Order: sequence, then C-alpha cells, then structure tokens
Amino acid sequence: MSEPAGHENPVPARVEATPSADKPAPDGAPSPDPSLRPFPVSPEFLDPDAVKTLRRLIRFGHTSYLVGGCVRDLVLGREPKDFDISTTARPRQVRRYFRNSRVIGRRFRLAHVLYGDKVIEVSTFRARLEGVDPDDDRDGAEKLGVPETDSSRDLLILRDNVFGGPEDDARRRDFTINGLFYDIDQQLIIDHVGGMEDIAKHVIRTIGDPEVRFPEDPVRILRAIKFAARLDFAFDSATFRAMQRHRGDILRCAAPRVLEEIHRMLRGGCAVRTFDLLVETKVLEVVLPEVAAVIVSRPEQVDLYRRRFAVLDHMVHDGYEPTSPVLFGLLYFPVTDLYGVLEDESHENWRAAFSEFETMMESAARRLSLPRRDFGRLHQAAALQRRLAPGPRKRRFTRLAVARQPCFEEALLLFRIEAESTGHWTEEMVRWREAYERGLPARARAAARPGGSPVNGAALSPESENGGEDPAGAAAASPGTPARDGNRPPGSGRRRRRRRGRGRHRSSRPNATRMPPE
Repeated sequence: MSEPAGHENPVPARVEATPSADKPAPDGAPSPDPSLRPFPVSPEFLDPDAVKTLRRLIRFGHTSYLVGGCVRDLVLGREPKDFDISTTARPRQVRRYFRNSRVIGRRFRLAHVLYGDKVIEVSTFRARLEGVDPDDDRDGAEKLGVPETDSSRDLLILRDNVFGGPEDDARRRDFTINGLFYDIDQQLIIDHVGGMEDIAKHVIRTIGDPEVRFPEDPVRILRAIKFAARLDFAFDSATFRAMQRHRGDILRCAAPRVLEEIHRMLRGGCAVRTFDLLVETKVLEVVLPEVAAVIVSRPEQVDLYRRRFAVLDHMVHDGYEPTSPVLFGLLYFPVTDLYGVLEDESHENWRAAFSEFETMMESAARRLSLPRRDFGRLHQAAALQRRLAPGPRKRRFTRLAVARQPCFEEALLLFRIEAESTGHWTEEMVRWREAYERGLPARARAAARPGGSPVNGAALSPESENGGEDPAGAAAASPGTPARDGNRPPGSGRRRRRRRGRGRHRSSRPNATRMPPE
C-alpha cells in the first residue's frame, strides 16, 4: 500500500530574521500615511452579498471597507473563505439598516448580516483599549473563567468596544497580513501596517510589540500557527520568540475560544504542518498536554500522528469537513494505545485501555469545554473500535447490526484513517464499508447532501433511518460500561407507566394492543 503524503521528517518552522522584526515600532505604529496601492479586482472574485452590504452602508454615509483575511487572500490569489467588513457604523445602526442581521458578542460586539446560510460579519472600527482600570474588568474575567494573576490584570483584554477610525482599527489587529483594507469604489488596498510587504516576504508578524500583543490575547499564538501552516509562511523572529515565551498564557483564555481554534487548525487541510508547528513552538504542551506527553514517551508516535493527519488532509481536500469527535479521536486514541490492544484476545487489556481513555477524555473535555454531545459521540465511536477490528469475539453480532449503530460513520472513519496510515486491517475496513453501504436505508435521501462522506464518497447521515436503533441489540458502549445519559439510542428509554383505572384511562378502541416503543 502506498504511504500517504506527509510522512516525511517534520519540517522545522521557518523564522524570518529581519531588522524590523527585532526592533518593532512603538505601539505598532508605522508611517502615519497609509500605503495606497491600486489593486483592481474583477467582480466575479467578490461576494455579491458582501458588495451589496458595503454599498448600503456607504449609501447611508458610512466609511466601509473589506478587511482582513479576504483582502489577504485576494492579494495571494486565493479564493476567500468569507468576506468581512469594517465600517464607521455602530452595531445597532447596522441592525437598523439590515432586517436580516443580528448583534452578537460581549467582549467584542459586532453585527452578522445573514443571507441564507451565509454570514457577512460587519464590525465597527475600533481603537486600542487604553487607560482602563483592571479592577473594572474583573467581573468579565470571572464570567470567562480567567484566573486572577498579575499579568492577566495588566494586559489581558476582556472588553474591546472602544470605537475609533480606520487607522486605529488596523493597528489593533493581530498580524500585519490581516490589517489590510480594500476600497471597492476606488479599487485601492489601504495598508496602515506594512501588510503588503510581509505578504510579499511570506512572513507572519504581529502589529506592534509581540511581547505586548500576545499577552493581550494569547489565542493569537494559535492563530499565528494556523496562518503559518495554511499559507506556508515563516515566523518573524521576534514573533516566534514571543510565542514560545507566552505560550502558557493560553490557559488564561476562555476554553471555547481555544477549542474553536483547535478545530480550525485541524480542519483547514494542513493538519500535518499544524502538528509540526505545535510541537516545535511547544504550544502542544499547553493545549494538549496528554498528546505532548505520549510523543515524548513514545517518539515513534510522532511519525504515526503525521501519517494520520496526512490521510485527514487528503479527505479535507476532497471536500470532507471532519467533526469534533473525529478530530479528538485522532488526537487521543493513540494516547492510551486503544488500537494496540484491539487484536489482543484478552478482553481485560481492552477494558483497562478503554477505562483509561474515558478518564483522560473526561479531564480533557472539562479543560477544553468540549460539548456534551461531542463527548458522547466520541465515547461511542471509541467503543465501536473493538468491534471493527478483526479477531475472536465472545458475543455474536452481525455487521449489519453494528453498521446501524449511532456514530458508526465516525467510528468507521477513524478506523479507516488508522488502517490507511499503518497498512493494518485494510481488508477488514473494506468489509465494514460494504456493510455500511448496504445497511442504511436513509442513504438515498442523504446522498443529496453536499460535501460527501469519506466512508464511501457519498454524503451519509450519521444515523440510520430508524433513529440508530440496533435491531440485534448490539450496544455502542463498551462491555461492562454503563450507558451514559444523553447518549441512549432512541427507543431504549424507560417506558412511561400506564395508569390503571376505569375505561377513561384506557384506549377507546376495542381489542387495542400495546404497540412496541418506536
């Protein structure tokens, strides 16, 4: 079997050593005059709904530009994933101009203009938050779960609703490559921060002193890794040193923000490069300490992780968007060596490994605020791995019964990634895929869903038409493990007790029979 791309030795993070990187300008301020660069863009490369939103804001007298990643991607010749707008209009004003909009956020209030499933994000020009008493922000810190430390009281931004002008807004952004504005009327790129130069050099650089900007919002460290992996850019030397020095501050951020960035990094089709950068910057030790520990104790796991992520990247490039249970299964199954004991005839070894996995994932789920539903699906997908692997089984079951289990698609996907990355169980994986293809009657309707499934190439529902019930009684939980509340298959709950009494409590139909629960 041919080896997947990405199994070669890790490529170290490129660090760009430049004089300006080692001596950042005070407060991140470049020349007060922005660099105006003509940059004609054909309308076919712009989102018509974003253009319509811009036109309406301009018509109401507000200065409005495209901003951020969409401008960066247009300069790089990439297709923007989404289009964001910055404007002088306040969030409530945007809400009045667009009936199809809503105001969101507490720390950073902005408006979402909705066009079906599409969201155009509209933010007001903001300025750096200065001169605020840290004691005033402690209520917000406690709500976000931020521990009170000297450094967090000094720099961590908890509120960011101080409005300003375009230049102020550019300076408060994270990286120079994201600080560009685009004027659609004049067809000009407005560059207050030197972003065009860094795009030309393929460099990730903070706007201002990285020793200040990373403690202000440590999630920027994860974003820097995401952009470097996705764009294949190098780190500016000062930025790289500050990332390593302040990586521990990530624990002060709200856990859902950290979880969201982990998802974005691994879903972007560059998970191999992301994993390499997480290891090299030592950020992995902070956000996923269990994974960092296993690659230290078992160095051979580094190459296996890269092989698994290479298979995942291939699926993403084919249009698949991995779910949270799949991502955390890839990260945490190897930690307790679940796959290493699958073919062991001793069931006790599997029980011990699975129990260790449960304990570890409960701790990680609390730390990262993993939603209960995702944790339940991950638990079921992990339990199904024992049945997917070949080997003797004491309990008889049919492949069709197992294929109808809830979360079987995610379980089979994880099994497929392990099989393709190691070369083991490939024939067994094909048999399970065939059983899955003929076992779900809901497939014909689900095949119209966009994106496709990595299991068989068609988009599939994760549950069968009958709600995921197992007609043969095969349970998704591991043997000896009680079912968890909220993860019980439909129809397996306790029946409601019928009241006994006179005829008014009974069915009015003669010879009525009790129907089985659906």
